[in-house]
Amino acid sequence: MKTYNGAISVDVNNEDLETAWERAELKGKSTGILSSVFLTDATPGVWAAHTADRYNYTDIAMAEARRGVEVLLGAGEHNFLPNGADGTGGVDLVAEMQASGYEVVHKDSELVAAPASYNKLAGFFGGAAMTYSLNRPIKEGLTEPTLAQMTSKAIEVLNRDPEGFFLVVEGAGIDWLGHKLDAAGVAADVAAFDAATNVAWQFAKTSGNTLVIATADHETGGLKLPSRLASVNVSFLRGVRATTGIIWNDIQAGSAITKSLQTYAGITPTEAEIRLIESCDSGLGVADVLNLRAGVSWGWGPCEGGHHTATKVPVYSFGPGAATFDGTSLDNTDIGRYLLSALSR
Repeated sequence: MKTYNGAISVDVNNEDLETAWERAELKGKSTGILSSVFLTDATPGVWAAHTADRYNYTDIAMAEARRGVEVLLGAGEHNFLPNGADGTGGVDLVAEMQASGYEVVHKDSELVAAPASYNKLAGFFGGAAMTYSLNRPIKEGLTEPTLAQMTSKAIEVLNRDPEGFFLVVEGAGIDWLGHKLDAAGVAADVAAFDAATNVAWQFAKTSGNTLVIATADHETGGLKLPSRLASVNVSFLRGVRATTGIIWNDIQAGSAITKSLQTYAGITPTEAEIRLIESCDSGLGVADVLNLRAGVSWGWGPCEGGHHTATKVPVYSFGPGAATFDGTSLDNTDIGRYLLSALSR
């Protein structure tokens, strides 16, 4: 159903709308919600919560903590704790979850070691977001799992339910890096989401009765590829070792622009490129330089951040009922109706 921008599973009159997660719970299935950013963000939030504004983080946290999500994994533990600007204002939802039977983990080693026999599992990793995939190799002492590891563990735990399960997996870094027009960062997080999708696909091929759908809620940044794809410098993109945010932070910390780009992107910038970065005075200038080197462009000009666009996004499906999601063009509400229909069979 169409609604207003920022609504969390309510209609234009702020009446609750049934979600696919609720239909799955009604059918007796186990459920899970995973995200690489804070779990009270809009995309992970819409499944279990109903609230008038996507920024009502406490409402979303309380719904996710209290409504029976068996597996909840991602960033943003601060939204479930009582203190801080983005806290609940008094309720310790993490302690409440532990008291109600959740095992709570904070490290990749703890997640991997968690037995499938856990009936309820929650994991909080990172701060407001987990580490972008491109930055993982250069972050010392990283103890965050990958999206694929979270997906694998969630399936392992949820698959014990004889009634089946419903699992939402969001690779949110793709969107966040699209806002920054960070081509190398987006590519790395798309690859990480692909790895998570592959975990689900491999499980579905074995089980024979699992529907997997991979899509996006929107495109971000208006990414443009040239008509001759061979002109995209893929080898250069693969050689970039950090997101534009890391590179810009390095420059702000006192590193020379030339040294930072040599260290993290393997290039020696021209005087014009240095002036561009200086004129933008943000990571967007770094993005502009790297995009020019890579042969890609976006729907926003120099020094501008990207926004959500109306570009059509692909929908991939596999398993029983997958053909329902085929078509040259689907409306966003079609996806919702098809999900509800699949959960009614």
